[in-house]
Amino acid sequence: MRLISGQEQKKMDASFMKSGIPITLLMEAAGRGLAEAVPELVKAPARVDFYIGPGMNGGDLYAAARVLQADEPLYTMRKAAAACGIPMTAFTAQPESPDIPALAVDGIMGTGFDPERTLSPELEAAFSGLDEAQQQGALVLACDLPSGISADLGIVHPAAVKADATVTFVWPKTGQMQSPACQYNGRLIVKRLNLPDALIKGFSDYGLGGTSYFAVTGENFARALPALLSDSHKGNQGHALLIAGRKGMSGACRLSGEACLRSGAGLVTIVCSRDSYPEVFAALPSALYSLPEDEGQDALIEAARAVKEKADAVLAGPGLGINEATSALLDELLSWPVPLILDADMLSVLASREDGTELLKKRQAAGFETLLTPHGGEAKRLAAALPDPELLKTWDKMPRLTRVKKLAESYGAHVLLKGEASLLCEAGCRTIYTNTSGGPALAKGGSGDILAGLICGLAAEGIGLAQATCLGMYWHGAAGDLAAETLSPRTALPTDTLRALTAVLRS
Repeated sequence: MRLISGQEQKKMDASFMKSGIPITLLMEAAGRGLAEAVPELVKAPARVDFYIGPGMNGGDLYAAARVLQADEPLYTMRKAAAACGIPMTAFTAQPESPDIPALAVDGIMGTGFDPERTLSPELEAAFSGLDEAQQQGALVLACDLPSGISADLGIVHPAAVKADATVTFVWPKTGQMQSPACQYNGRLIVKRLNLPDALIKGFSDYGLGGTSYFAVTGENFARALPALLSDSHKGNQGHALLIAGRKGMSGACRLSGEACLRSGAGLVTIVCSRDSYPEVFAALPSALYSLPEDEGQDALIEAARAVKEKADAVLAGPGLGINEATSALLDELLSWPVPLILDADMLSVLASREDGTELLKKRQAAGFETLLTPHGGEAKRLAAALPDPELLKTWDKMPRLTRVKKLAESYGAHVLLKGEASLLCEAGCRTIYTNTSGGPALAKGGSGDILAGLICGLAAEGIGLAQATCLGMYWHGAAGDLAAETLSPRTALPTDTLRALTAVLRS
């Protein structure tokens, strides 16, 4: 699903108007779309208050108010609402009426809002009044995006409105799908405004700084996941290689290995320590194994080389250990001409290498794809390894979109920044994908191992590494959501997420 920035929204509106559609008609369509959502939240008769700010979406609210009151064409949106007898109160004081609305419609601020700005007394009163209504039981419906969040980066003002539902138009805004802003949407409803498809498709893809943004949804997942053909067999479904699991860390290997097997890959070979092998084999007897002769770094590399020619995709890192053997293995793997996923301990080893960015950019120049899969802590370690001493001073305050772009650009690799609304930035930063599945059920050790295994298995099937990552992160997140629904976010375990992978496909 396409996402657009606030600047793109303005350009899109200008494009529509240039094509002959007046702004008042766009407001009318948006107002009707907003009004259509009201009966889904409250039943008539019910008091509905409109909090209308100075921005363009104020016209949308005037139109929505008129549609709800009486559907008659009038000259302007504000005059139309006033002509229908709708009371209007300036945001300079609290309304005198002690009655609480059943629904408060938020149109205080729009896509041009800067969350770091200082609010005027009038805006403070508007935010305060809406917050008070919500605290006393009113539901909140936001127009386009909740007031107080950045349309571009997902930054949130302290007074930001936390909506029960949001009606956005044509496409969601880039920022409202990011963390933490995505927590403020409530149920997100997308209205196409009854505009011709040709007109929407003809809108130029501007992007922020040359980057295009998309959200990965269930519809995208169902459409993009390849079906297994009737003549599929283990030889044409791809061969995935996992290098994981030192002594005492067999669990990471088992989780990533099972996820890889369940992804649909025809063959999965695991390279793990001899100490871990009995536990891993007992859990995953259908995998193949290549075991090091001893604990030396040369033995680990030789065990991997033994199956190098068979591998269609490689995952290295889960439970592998942070040591010289892992560092030597990294040098070996970076020369392999297959999709390579670096996860967990391998990311820490990469961050410890002074030549890490140079090695990955050299691999990128050779045309080989690499995926880095850091969580927040690993991302910061990767950032600390960059030759920019000022970067860490601002890192924690950076929007996640900025962080993932910085890492992808610096390392010359695809980067999957895990967390709420996980982000995939393709190497070259031309496209960034936001995941729409997943939740706190995945906040447990081992969840990342499952995700990495899924991606490796999908990539081994011949799916491009970026697409395999999009499919893997949505599938993994949806399975976590389903496990949380069946159990609870607190009690669901990574093994429950594994079991839910099948149910996601059935749904």
